[in-house]
Order: sequence, then C-alpha cells, then structure tokens
Amino acid sequence: QDEVSLAIVAILVAHVNKAEAEHTLLKPPETWQAYDFFMRASDIFTAFRSSLNVAGLYEARQLLERCISLDPSYARAYATLSSTHLLAWIYTLDEDHVSPAALERAHRLAWKAVQLDPNLPIAHAYLGRVLTFEGQHDRSIAEFEKAIALNPNFTDWRFGTTLVRAGEPARAIQVLETHMRYDPFYEPT
Repeated sequence: QDEVSLAIVAILVAHVNKAEAEHTLLKPPETWQAYDFFMRASDIFTAFRSSLNVAGLYEARQLLERCISLDPSYARAYATLSSTHLLAWIYTLDEDHVSPAALERAHRLAWKAVQLDPNLPIAHAYLGRVLTFEGQHDRSIAEFEKAIALNPNFTDWRFGTTLVRAGEPARAIQVLETHMRYDPFYEPT
C-alpha cells in the first residue's frame, strides 16, 4: 500500500506541475517570463540548500525579484523569496545572520504571499516557519495547520521543528510519522 501511495503521489505531483504550466500559458507573455524566472530561481535555490553557496542564494533572490517585478501577484515567488531571507537569517552566510531586518523581510514577504493567495499551502507554511523563529509558536502552528487543512497531502518536515520549539515533541513525532511517510522524497533513517 505504501508503494502504491508513493506512486500515486508522484503521478499527482507531475499532473499538478503540468496543470500549473498550462495555466501559465493562458496568461500574458510577461507572465510566462515571470514563471520562467521563478522556475530558474527554484532550481538554483534547491541547489543552494544543498551547498549553502551564498552566490546561489543571491542569484535565486535576483531571479525571484525579477519574477515579482513582472508579475507582482505571484504568491509562490513571494513565499520562496521569504525563504531565502529566512535561511540567510538562520545560517552564517553574510550580515543577515540573526539580523532583525532579515527576519522582518522574511515575515513581510511570507505575509504578502498569504495575502495574495490565501489558498496556497506553501505560503502558510513559509509564514509558519518565520513565526517559529520569531517565537510566535501558536501562530506558527496555526499556519502549518492551515497549510495541511488546505491540502491534507501537504508535507513539510519543518512543522515538526516548529512543534519541538513550541514544547510539543510528542506531537512533533506524531506529525512527522503521519505526514512524512507519504512524502516521496522522505527516507526514514
């Protein structure tokens, strides 16, 4: 059953990505370019998370900012840009490490993503991540719960981290066991 579930999830992800690309083609040409900037930024940002090469972080930000300049209503771009600022706040990469201004930027961008698309689970999750580091645990948990309510198949291991920081380690284990088991990229150790 687990293998069937994983296969279904992988197929659904491919269909959702295809549907999003097709939906993008219905928009004006400048939006296509914005989507291209977003996809390029996403690839670079994924690589950054593996290497922590600060040049990749800056390049991803630049592409996301270009995306937003072409399509100021693209919530996913704001959410991802928020994550770039949060990771710069978390990791010792540059002067943004533990900088209140960097954390505020991450919060503002994640909040903008939620405002632009209140039905986008990743926007709520990214806002939840920022709120975790601001010590706003109840609000953070509420944002992750909203993401899951919007899409019960949504998974983000950082929800477990949020619960641990909020003093709920038993619930963190339960959430991770329940949700991560269906994540095709999750490999239990």
